[in-house]
Amino acid sequence: MAESTVLEDFTNGELKKSCRYFKMKKIDSLKAIAAKKQIKSPIDPNAVLQTDESTIFSNFEDFIDLHVKEISSSKIR
Repeated sequence: MAESTVLEDFTNGELKKSCRYFKMKKIDSLKAIAAKKQIKSPIDPNAVLQTDESTIFSNFEDFIDLHVKEISSSKIR
């Protein structure tokens, strides 16, 4: 897990992500229920959660204000 924000370079308009905090946990299973248990407790319910479109991250809308799912890419959109 990483807390990040998108920053814009005012000179050229380029977007970059900046990470401030990282948290790692070992998950013994790649099932959605296991991921939900690990992610639910440390995240603020008012947070915006950004993940890829893996089925592991299904139903996070039940406990997160906004869950954005997108295909992983090397470019910032």
